[in-house]
Amino acid sequence: MRHAKSKLTREEILKKKRDAEKIRLARIKSDPIKLAEYQEKQKLQYLKKQEKGQRKNVEDMTPREQRITRKKMEKLFIKLQAKETALETNR
Repeated sequence: MRHAKSKLTREEILKKKRDAEKIRLARIKSDPIKLAEYQEKQKLQYLKKQEKGQRKNVEDMTPREQRITRKKMEKLFIKLQAKETALETNR
């Protein structure tokens, strides 16, 4: 007889994927050759997206797009600062 698989919630599945990705990246970062290959691959992906127009520099955007992008970046920065201060207070 087969064992019944336990049903994982969506959050549990995502957490498991994030943990696996962290482990994979840690393994890559520990090896200088693999790290260089990974960085080169990321650079090529970035350039490919930039050619397609999926990535734009701020100076290439219209003023409206610039405002929207800067507002998003500001929100992300505030969120990051809050996270860092929370980590510092827990130490």
